[in-house]
Amino acid sequence: MKVCKRLGTMILALCLATAGIAVSPDTVSAKGIVSERQVKKLAKQAVKGADVVKVEKDKEKNEIVYDVELRKAKKEYDLVYRASDLKLISYKWEMKSKYVKKGKGGLIGDGKAKTLAKKQAKDAKLTSISQKRSNGIDVYKAKLKSDSRKYELKIHARTGAVLEYEWDAIAKTAGSKDKGGNGEQDSKNDTDKDKKDYIGIEAAKDAAVSDAGLSFEDVRFTKAKLDCEDGIMVYEIKFCTSDYKYEYEIDALTGAVHDKEVKRCHAGSGDDIEHTGRYIGMEQAEKIALEEAGGGRIIKSKLDMDDGIAVYEVEVAEGNYEYEIKIHAETGTVLKVEREYKPCPDVPQEPDDYIGLEQAKRIALEAVGGGRVVKAEFDMEDGQPMYEIEIAEGSWEYELEIHAVTGDILKNEMEAED
Repeated sequence: MKVCKRLGTMILALCLATAGIAVSPDTVSAKGIVSERQVKKLAKQAVKGADVVKVEKDKEKNEIVYDVELRKAKKEYDLVYRASDLKLISYKWEMKSKYVKKGKGGLIGDGKAKTLAKKQAKDAKLTSISQKRSNGIDVYKAKLKSDSRKYELKIHARTGAVLEYEWDAIAKTAGSKDKGGNGEQDSKNDTDKDKKDYIGIEAAKDAAVSDAGLSFEDVRFTKAKLDCEDGIMVYEIKFCTSDYKYEYEIDALTGAVHDKEVKRCHAGSGDDIEHTGRYIGMEQAEKIALEEAGGGRIIKSKLDMDDGIAVYEVEVAEGNYEYEIKIHAETGTVLKVEREYKPCPDVPQEPDDYIGLEQAKRIALEAVGGGRVVKAEFDMEDGQPMYEIEIAEGSWEYELEIHAVTGDILKNEMEAED
């Protein structure tokens, strides 16, 4: 009987080997399927000195993956391996909560947080950063992106310590391969190879501005980059004047206009045109509005376009009334005044209870290091009175919430302009 069993086992092994299936003490598997022991070994090599806590087989985006949890000293790790080729496609660690302290002193600031984030992902470009409170700790949450990975980090807003670090591999588009093929990677390789034949960004800018019938002195560029549209390499050029926004696609080889779009500046675009100096400015508009309402406090103000005319829309609260006042952005003329009876018992009526919109704007500007206030308003959120401030600074847009009584910054988010 034992002889028969051995013979049967040998025949089975021979058949499996002939069929291209490996037999090992860990597993009997077809090519591309691996054992937990192999995944554990890889994970421990990636995080030296760590203990494997859990290995779980799962399916993500129609692919079989292994999720490995590890612990080492003060950190907990989570690694994800693709089963088909054992490639590490996600890597994350976070500091155990018991080791994270609130910290002392003021916030390190957006600039310092950006620098710290970029040090953790040197090949990536920062796409957004926001400041918020998480589990009683002030943190900065940063997002970055490279050609092959997306990163997310949490940085202690007072100490600068990195509390969480994560990257995920960017899935290639259909038809792309790690080597060869005609997918995204090949497009990049072709781009690098043929860049010497392209007209260049400055020439592309010149082609776009000339087509618009303008000169470089007439415009402000907001975007210029090389991109691939429908398989054609083009330069995306965006610029604006005081009245219009232009978007061009210029053929990278010929300089021909591939596509273009022209839009009149609309609501919310005041940050694009206020810099010309033709407008009286938001501060002056608010003074005019307060005089018109006979005092009170500003709860909202913004630069807008109304039937092609640039106006400041200012809302003022005075007693049990709210005023909406439109002011001509160039002349300062009051164009419209609306008054509405609107008592609000939930909000303290004494102006002294609040720091005021002007102080809130100063706090916001100081927090982001300058820029232009493009929107400022008073609001109630979760029963808390606060000021919402939007600021434009270079290629970044900031949105902050300032507590109306204490002046504390409750939210500070930023993202790159399109």
